Amino acid sequence: MTSKLMEIVRKFLFLNIEVEINPKEIEKLKEELSLRWGGDLRIFSDYDGLGEYRHDKEIILHADAALQLKERGYEAVVGIKNAGIPYAKIFKMMGYIYSEIDFSQRKRKMQEPEMSEGEISKLKHKKVILAEADFISGATLQKVIKHLVERDISAGGAYIGHDCWTGQPGITIESFGKIDHYWKTEKRGLRRLNNKFLYNQGMIPDDFEIFTFTDECRINEAIKRVSEYLKEAGKI
Repeated sequence: MTSKLMEIVRKFLFLNIEVEINPKEIEKLKEELSLRWGGDLRIFSDYDGLGEYRHDKEIILHADAALQLKERGYEAVVGIKNAGIPYAKIFKMMGYIYSEIDFSQRKRKMQEPEMSEGEISKLKHKKVILAEADFISGATLQKVIKHLVERDISAGGAYIGHDCWTGQPGITIESFGKIDHYWKTEKRGLRRLNNKFLYNQGMIPDDFEIFTFTDECRINEAIKRVSEYLKEAGKI
């Protein structure tokens, strides 16, 4: 009886997540992503434990976040090599000016970010968002922001592909799965960093915005927005 009741409750609560994604639309989107990135799409995936990787939902949520951020005035994306590149490629698919910057705290002898003059020139007079997979101390973001600002590039925010990470105060291995408190879900489902540690430590400017992907509970709305954009852009 209890298990049956739980199943009913589960279906009621998560009904809007169980949706049908138009196969033609998602295949076209994945084909476009493969051509523009050339990497393994499993980076966006949830592993279901049965030997299958499911990445349709994740790609849609990242694409929808890109569209919502465009409405906030962002025009260009800078992917931080290497982990941030796949997410930056999705932004490119959604109509952003695309650029890359090479920097990793893990690389030996790499003290400063590297970016060509040609890449920098594309970003002049544009509102730029950085794309990165995750962050721990914030040192990479701090260095990249400084590098761009010194070259008169307006880096207004960052997009983080993974919404969970360790190393921030209050975030431990035990609380790893309870990360929602650190992201505030906004009206249309886009999530914004709610943890003030990086700001309090002076690692990033006070007006610098940090976002992650659309709340998966808004997947229906996300599919509609992404589909409409791709149709208007002639990509599906």
